[in-house]
Amino acid sequence: MQHHGHNNHIDEFSVSDIRHTLHEIWRVVRDRRWLFILPACIVATVAFLCSIMIPRLYDGGAIVKSEHDPVFSIVNASAWAQPFAEIRNRMQSVIKDPALIEAALAEAGQLDDLERFPDGTLTPNGKNERDRLIAGIAAGLSTKTISESDNERIVQITLRHPDREMIPDVVRGIRSRYLPKATEMAVQVLEDVQAFLRTEADKSRDRITQLNQQIMEYELKYPGIDPDRPDRMEAEQTKLVIEKVDMERELQELQLYEADLRKNLAMLASSSDPMTATVHEVPNPRRAELLGEIQRIRDEIRLDQTQKEMTGSHPSIVRAREQLAAFQAEYDATPPTIPDAFSPESEASRLAVLDETQDQYDKLESRLRSKELRLASIVARLGEIDQSRARAMEHRQAFHKTKAELLRITEDLRQWQEQIAPVSQVLYLDNKDRSVRFSAIQDSWVSPTPVTPKTSLVMLVCLGIGGIVGVLVVLIAELVDHSYRTAKQLTTSLGVPVIESIDEIMTMTTTRRRMIRKVLIMPVAATIAITAATSSGLLAYMSLENPAKYGSVADSTRHTIERLLGNQ
Repeated sequence: MQHHGHNNHIDEFSVSDIRHTLHEIWRVVRDRRWLFILPACIVATVAFLCSIMIPRLYDGGAIVKSEHDPVFSIVNASAWAQPFAEIRNRMQSVIKDPALIEAALAEAGQLDDLERFPDGTLTPNGKNERDRLIAGIAAGLSTKTISESDNERIVQITLRHPDREMIPDVVRGIRSRYLPKATEMAVQVLEDVQAFLRTEADKSRDRITQLNQQIMEYELKYPGIDPDRPDRMEAEQTKLVIEKVDMERELQELQLYEADLRKNLAMLASSSDPMTATVHEVPNPRRAELLGEIQRIRDEIRLDQTQKEMTGSHPSIVRAREQLAAFQAEYDATPPTIPDAFSPESEASRLAVLDETQDQYDKLESRLRSKELRLASIVARLGEIDQSRARAMEHRQAFHKTKAELLRITEDLRQWQEQIAPVSQVLYLDNKDRSVRFSAIQDSWVSPTPVTPKTSLVMLVCLGIGGIVGVLVVLIAELVDHSYRTAKQLTTSLGVPVIESIDEIMTMTTTRRRMIRKVLIMPVAATIAITAATSSGLLAYMSLENPAKYGSVADSTRHTIERLLGNQ
């Protein structure tokens, strides 16, 4: 029960507080309404009048189209899908070209009133004014793509400027000059691209020549440095190795034959003593014949393998080796000497055999020396080949870098050449007037009403400023008013209970004054303020939505005021 009573107390207090708040709000609205209406209307009127002085910006423009010639589209369908892409990207800068804008202003007559010298040239002030006009036009120019495809593009050129009358003429002049300027720009861009591509291609060719020269020098100086190409020294090395092996085996056999001849010479020399030689042995002439044949066949085999480049399976080599094996077997089976009875009659033959054996020994010594020299030269040449290959391995990394750069530059040259062809084709077609064509598809236009500031925004801002000022005035009036209007306010403020309260004692004069102010003065003042705010708001609205009518109203009002002032 106590809890329920506490809730009733809170509810009664809350209802009382809400009623008091609503009563205070109604009191403020009732007593302070004039403090809200008058400042709000005055400030709104001032805001509306100030908004009239804000510069109005109008939009005007024209529509142009860039398209392929049909022949151009067919020829360049794959090589040059969008030849006017560069033109599209540069269009914004082209229409803002100061020279183009100046020519358009001159054609529209906007430069006629500038300050000039007697000879017709612009004074510094005139130049500054001209530059200001050009900068204003350039700042308001923009482009917008309306539609676009692979073969055509429709673009709207828009100019935003406060002078509505000037916009159509300036836009018309800019459009008429943009069309040939765009064509000229297209040719210039393509010529620049062609010159750049040709310059890069020439640089690539020069670099390729230098790299080929370097690669050739590497290959000449370091044979076998390129692993992807046959080593020209490999065949020479193979021949030298084969010859070296044969030479070593031949030297070994010749050295054995030399030992036999030396033994025969010793035997023949010892057989000259008649006391010791009843029967002596002489060198077997067949062995000498067989040794000559063996040497001849070996020379033929080496010649066929080194100079004629025959392999071991060649019929001539196989047949020669069979003959060599037969002679070698017969040589091995033939005794080096044969017995011969000593007799005075045979002394002459013995001496002849001794001389012949000595002659064979001398020839064999000379042959051994030549073979040893040849073997030494083969070994030296093989060493040179190994050193050359070692040097080639040291420089192989630099060679690979040079070759990789050559491949890259060659690929770059191919790409440059591929790009030069379509550009040259476009320029050729342009010379035949069969490339990109520009045309105007809509005459210049201008918006009937300003595009900025927006009417709704101006209305909301002006009324909002007036309302905010009115509310602030009411709040300030309430804050500076310290009078007590109810017994509850007095009890709350002083903490003293109020026994009884009486209304304000009003005299007749005070009542009459308050009645006049309440019924006559304040309503009239409020009516005037509201009328002023409404009139200024209408003027502001008319200046935004119907500039022509606003201009005529303003002119007529100005003439009326001037006439009245003139009559006075």
